[in-house]
Amino acid sequence: MIGRALAVATGVVALSLAFAAPAYAEDPITDAATKTEIVDSLSEATEVQGVCYGWQLQVEDYDTGQFAGDFDLSNAGIDTRPDPASCPKSVVLEAFITYTSAAGEAEDFAQWAVVSSGVTGPTSEDLERLGLKASALLKDSQSELTFTNAVLALPGLTSELGGVPPLILPTERATPPADARATDRPGSDRFRERGGMVAVLVLLILAALAWAAISFRPPSVRGPASLQRYPVGPYAPPRQQRPAHPRPPHPPEF
Repeated sequence: MIGRALAVATGVVALSLAFAAPAYAEDPITDAATKTEIVDSLSEATEVQGVCYGWQLQVEDYDTGQFAGDFDLSNAGIDTRPDPASCPKSVVLEAFITYTSAAGEAEDFAQWAVVSSGVTGPTSEDLERLGLKASALLKDSQSELTFTNAVLALPGLTSELGGVPPLILPTERATPPADARATDRPGSDRFRERGGMVAVLVLLILAALAWAAISFRPPSVRGPASLQRYPVGPYAPPRQQRPAHPRPPHPPEF
């Protein structure tokens, strides 16, 4: 009895460990090396303009849970938000990403907004004017470049709108590093993951249409000889026609 109880307890613990959330969340957009470069650029902007810059990324992952978490960055460092006490002026890009379950019908979703304090900063419309859109955060080939360029564009846009010293940080980045990897999070993976099922359904529909065309073919106008009907009644031999004889001419009348 005791051995059986221990076995059950061991199984429960194993299941709990298997389905537990990951010990740490993984940033689906940028890696540590990229973040370090961005911190250096934002620090330069803060020294020139007296404005703190950064981003706040909130991820909800209803699929694997691997990427769920909050990821912060500012001129003060990685995983650090601008401190209102030391940064009375700040411009922060707040982004939100939702990864839906692969078993559901909903699609992944992304949006962002620019929050400014103590200074007139840009808006998401100003970022779109530069060709930067939040929907690109869901595309592996564009997510890191878009997010990086968006936060690096904040100082230049703030100098146009907020009356701070002009400063334009370069937003064009070089080719991604060799160890860069894709997160495999496309904008809509429903059709890609269910492509096989869709193909099978299409084949079944085509087969059903072909069977229906054969089964419901209209009957022929003339059926087999064994099904032809003849009039019912007593047998009457066919009438023989007499040979035609010329009629004698009438005698003349006197």
